[in-house]
Amino acid sequence: TPYGRRVVTEPVKLEEILGDREALRTYPEGSLARAYLAFMEGENLTPEGLRAAAEEAQIDYDAYPEFAEYMRLFMHLQVSHDLWHVLTGYGRDALGEQCVLLFTHGQSPSQGHLLLGYAGSLHLKKLVKSRAPVMKAVRQAHRTGKACPPLVELSIRELLVKNLEQARAELNIPEPHWYRECHRIWREEGIDPYDLLAQKQETELVSA
Repeated sequence: TPYGRRVVTEPVKLEEILGDREALRTYPEGSLARAYLAFMEGENLTPEGLRAAAEEAQIDYDAYPEFAEYMRLFMHLQVSHDLWHVLTGYGRDALGEQCVLLFTHGQSPSQGHLLLGYAGSLHLKKLVKSRAPVMKAVRQAHRTGKACPPLVELSIRELLVKNLEQARAELNIPEPHWYRECHRIWREEGIDPYDLLAQKQETELVSA
């Protein structure tokens, strides 16, 4: 697509766009940009982290010129990860990360994302004995990724200015019902969705 060509030739440096917090603050209330900014600040994620992730993906373009466009596209996708958390409504808890992995597979099929997403979800079910519908949550995320138009084809600047709910509606991204249901049930059962490992350790101590 024209935008895809821009990503790899200009290039479109998403790490700079998403790392410019002062610019993000100028967007309207309710926009994806403001929601993303609130997410990053709430999770204590820094622009430096974005840039470090981008720099880590760099290769010697002179030594491997045939890979330059591939690596720029890879970097664009890598830096998009937290933006996809915001678009989909999945948090940075263990289940939320599995859901974003499977959403990512739906967007850009990779057997690694598929394996990690489902294997991680099965591990969660084994880790925490609960009636929370973990597999329903990850399957919904996978379906959402497939139904959503390829995000890499869209101009991020144009997407950022949109109202978050409007953007979700246009991109066929529904409310993550089963993910939220897992959180509700876990809390009802006295389990912290953001600290599942601590729950396991507590159970083992009681057993001991």
